[in-house]
Amino acid sequence: MNDTVTMLRHDDTVFEDQILYVTGNAYFGCEFHRCTMIFRGFPCAFDTCEFRGCIWHVDCLFHDQEQLKQFREVVLPLMQQTIPKQSTRTGADADAGSEQE
Repeated sequence: MNDTVTMLRHDDTVFEDQILYVTGNAYFGCEFHRCTMIFRGFPCAFDTCEFRGCIWHVDCLFHDQEQLKQFREVVLPLMQQTIPKQSTRTGADADAGSEQE
């Protein structure tokens, strides 16, 4: 049986303000700026890529523990690194910020 998976390869490409399907694609040395990353399952690959201000749309089913493990080890860390951080201001700082708006 052939276990080789064929994916569409992208090398050293800058993506800006695009909707991209992650599944079935391999990205090497790419940059993603303000993109919507759509994940619908494996296979996918990222190597030395940079993300700025991206959001993720996850739409997939996990039917075994191995798939869930792969999601936690491969995709979830990317999501945690790339999703813009929310403001953590509280108390007096938050009140002062709302007065300036």
